Amino acid sequence: MQAQSTGVSTYRLVDRGQEIGYIDGRRVGFSGFASAGDAGHAAWAATQELRLRRRGPSGRRAPTYEAKPLLIERGPEDYLLADCDIVASIVRTPGEAHLGSADSWGFEIESPVEDGPEIFIIAQARIMWRGIRARGAHRLMDQFATPATA
Repeated sequence: MQAQSTGVSTYRLVDRGQEIGYIDGRRVGFSGFASAGDAGHAAWAATQELRLRRRGPSGRRAPTYEAKPLLIERGPEDYLLADCDIVASIVRTPGEAHLGSADSWGFEIESPVEDGPEIFIIAQARIMWRGIRARGAHRLMDQFATPATA
């Protein structure tokens, strides 16, 4: 995955020549999913990878969080909740009706301010992408979907 600068604190995230997401300040987003459920699955994969990478005070990895994700709709936005803790916002991008394209879904995770400088946000985006790929959620993205055979 590459982060290509598009301005001050903004980046396009690209993998294998395909745009997969963005960084806008402290928000990391991935897009191209066919449904809110697919975006939620990928968001869960990304957050699990972040949790796996966190180290405890003794230098050991923090235990993984095994709660099941719960998708709850609230007004115009959806939120992915885990054990009453918001971990990602699910975002809908309307399709272009005149081209006959369907809506697209994605998710955003906002990094806390204490995570440090911009380079850490880029590193977190790479960790999230690694989690998405490791759990096969990248195959849910339009950019990497396996074409149907006739």
